[in-house]
Amino acid sequence: MIPPVQCFSFSPIRSVLGSLGCNLSERVIEGNQSSVLEARKRLCVVYMTEALEFLDLESVEPLIRKPTTLREILESVSTDSEGWKDLNYLAKK
Repeated sequence: MIPPVQCFSFSPIRSVLGSLGCNLSERVIEGNQSSVLEARKRLCVVYMTEALEFLDLESVEPLIRKPTTLREILESVSTDSEGWKDLNYLAKK
Protein backbone atom coordinates (compact mmCIF):
# COMPACT_ATOMS: atom_id res chain seq x y z
CA MET A 1 0.00 0.00 0.00
CA ILE A 2 1.27 3.48 -0.88
CA PRO A 3 1.54 5.71 2.20
CA PRO A 4 -1.25 8.34 2.05
CA VAL A 5 1.31 11.17 2.14
CA GLN A 6 2.56 10.06 -1.29
CA CYS A 7 -0.86 9.32 -2.82
CA PHE A 8 -1.94 11.27 -5.87
CA SER A 9 -5.36 11.91 -4.29
CA PHE A 10 -3.76 13.71 -1.33
CA SER A 11 -1.76 16.12 -3.52
CA PRO A 12 -4.67 18.48 -4.34
CA ILE A 13 -5.54 18.82 -0.65
CA ARG A 14 -1.95 19.66 0.20
CA SER A 15 -1.72 22.09 -2.72
CA VAL A 16 -4.93 24.00 -1.98
CA LEU A 17 -4.27 24.41 1.72
CA GLY A 18 -0.68 25.38 1.01
CA SER A 19 -1.85 28.08 -1.42
CA LEU A 20 -4.08 29.44 1.36
CA GLY A 21 -0.99 30.04 3.48
CA CYS A 22 -1.35 27.05 5.78
CA ASN A 23 1.64 25.24 7.25
CA LEU A 24 1.48 21.46 7.03
CA SER A 25 2.60 18.81 9.48
CA GLU A 26 1.90 15.24 8.48
CA ARG A 27 2.95 11.86 9.78
CA VAL A 28 2.06 8.24 9.04
CA ILE A 29 1.59 6.40 12.32
CA GLU A 30 1.76 2.62 12.48
CA GLY A 31 -0.99 1.13 14.61
CA ASN A 32 1.54 -0.99 16.48
CA GLN A 33 3.50 2.14 17.44
CA SER A 34 0.46 3.79 18.97
CA SER A 35 -2.29 2.57 21.26
CA VAL A 36 -4.29 0.32 18.89
CA LEU A 37 -4.16 -3.43 18.33
CA GLU A 38 -4.17 -3.52 14.54
CA ALA A 39 -1.06 -2.72 12.51
CA ARG A 40 -2.89 -0.48 10.01
CA LYS A 41 -1.18 2.77 9.00
CA ARG A 42 -2.97 6.02 9.78
CA LEU A 43 -2.30 9.45 8.36
CA CYS A 44 -2.23 12.31 10.82
CA VAL A 45 -2.38 15.75 9.24
CA VAL A 46 -2.49 19.17 10.88
CA TYR A 47 -2.81 22.37 8.88
CA MET A 48 -2.13 25.62 10.70
CA THR A 49 -2.28 29.25 9.68
CA GLU A 50 1.04 31.06 9.67
CA ALA A 51 -0.03 32.95 12.81
CA LEU A 52 0.04 29.75 14.88
CA GLU A 53 3.15 28.05 16.22
CA PHE A 54 4.10 25.08 14.04
CA LEU A 55 3.22 21.66 15.49
CA ASP A 56 5.67 18.94 14.54
CA LEU A 57 3.74 15.66 14.55
CA GLU A 58 6.99 13.71 14.88
CA SER A 59 7.11 14.88 18.51
CA VAL A 60 3.58 13.66 19.33
CA GLU A 61 3.43 10.55 21.52
CA PRO A 62 0.42 8.29 22.30
CA LEU A 63 -1.56 9.17 25.42
CA ILE A 64 -2.18 5.57 26.41
CA ARG A 65 -0.13 2.42 26.04
CA LYS A 66 -1.08 -0.27 23.58
CA PRO A 67 -2.78 -3.28 25.19
CA THR A 68 -0.60 -6.36 24.93
CA THR A 69 -3.49 -8.83 24.90
CA LEU A 70 -7.11 -8.86 23.79
CA ARG A 71 -8.07 -9.73 27.38
CA GLU A 72 -7.04 -6.22 28.48
CA ILE A 73 -9.71 -4.56 26.34
CA LEU A 74 -12.60 -7.04 26.63
CA GLU A 75 -15.22 -6.66 29.33
CA SER A 76 -15.60 -9.43 31.85
CA VAL A 77 -19.07 -11.00 31.57
CA SER A 78 -20.30 -13.35 34.28
CA THR A 79 -21.73 -16.70 33.20
CA ASP A 80 -25.20 -15.76 34.54
CA SER A 81 -25.32 -12.46 32.63
CA GLU A 82 -28.37 -11.50 30.52
CA GLY A 83 -25.87 -10.97 27.68
CA TRP A 84 -25.58 -14.72 27.15
CA LYS A 85 -28.43 -16.02 24.99
CA ASP A 86 -29.42 -19.37 23.57
CA LEU A 87 -28.75 -19.14 19.83
CA ASN A 88 -29.96 -22.59 18.85
CA TYR A 89 -32.56 -20.98 16.58
CA LEU A 90 -29.67 -19.90 14.32
CA ALA A 91 -28.53 -23.49 13.87
CA LYS A 92 -32.07 -24.47 12.83
CA LYS A 93 -32.09 -21.91 10.01
